Amino acid sequence: MTIPLSDRRYPTIEARNNFLLHLLEDARQIPGLTDLAFNAFLHPFVYFQASISAPGQPGNANTPVLVSQISSAYPKLVNTHLLQGRLLTQADIEGRRR
Repeated sequence: MTIPLSDRRYPTIEARNNFLLHLLEDARQIPGLTDLAFNAFLHPFVYFQASISAPGQPGNANTPVLVSQISSAYPKLVNTHLLQGRLLTQADIEGRRR
């Protein structure tokens, strides 16, 4: 299912994220619904590459990573487990760098 978001009504990434977060919260109130999640594309086959640096970590300052845009419930919903690292928490998302 695609949810088109008008650039006029949702001109910033913050506005789009707020809409989607509220949609998740509202939809979770539907009786009988156990959970739901969003993904941006066909996860885990579509992603983009980026580089990150972790202050205080040894090694390459620009470590390559694969990024897939999913909501926090997605890994649990599709029974996906990390081999290394950790998932982002809501505090990570709300405290993102500006």
